Amino acid sequence: MEGFIVVNKPPGPSSFKMVHTIRKRCGQKKVGHAGTLDPFASGILILGMGKAYTRQLETFQHMPKEYLMRIILGIETDTLDAYGTVTKHQASDCPDQKMLDETCASFIGEYEQTPPRYSAKKINGHRAYKLARNNVNFEIKPSLCTIYELKVMAILATPYPQLDIKLKCSKGTYARTIAYDLAKRIGTVATTKNLIRSKIGPYSIDQAIDPTHACTDQLNAAIFTTP
Repeated sequence: MEGFIVVNKPPGPSSFKMVHTIRKRCGQKKVGHAGTLDPFASGILILGMGKAYTRQLETFQHMPKEYLMRIILGIETDTLDAYGTVTKHQASDCPDQKMLDETCASFIGEYEQTPPRYSAKKINGHRAYKLARNNVNFEIKPSLCTIYELKVMAILATPYPQLDIKLKCSKGTYARTIAYDLAKRIGTVATTKNLIRSKIGPYSIDQAIDPTHACTDQLNAAIFTTP
């Protein structure tokens, strides 16, 4: 098999695990992906199969990404997601929609963010999350990204307020950092409970196939050859 395929990565396995799965299923040694998803995240992952197609994956990497996430206010973890160790509890009132809309609007445009320490960001050739797990001291420099849309879709008043958020952004944006920075601007802390990448450019999660259970005919039917 050669071409591109859109898969729906479940939470838990790494993006490389999805590459390995498709490599075994399609009998193609040369397989790559167009942008890492954190293990705890789920959603759309575009894979290229065959040398002619892995070379074109950069085209997808530059397309806008859309994420749907639920964040918990008043709790901070070392990884900024629900898989991490809680490092802070902070009493947090449930914010009103007007405050949230105004705060979200302040993010639109070019935005400087500091990637999470537990991320796939490379530091002197090493993945940041590996350095963090080994208690290595290192610095992550801020980087620029672009936020096209940031919107709170729902507010849930639980023991800790939770927000359902839609984020549309450029390559290199860390959704967990956006959640943390949003909370900081409204005077609290936050961690990302779950994260779904719902779109990459025109490609939607509705088009994605289950990479572990799809039969050969389904895989073949899902292949396309033009980005």
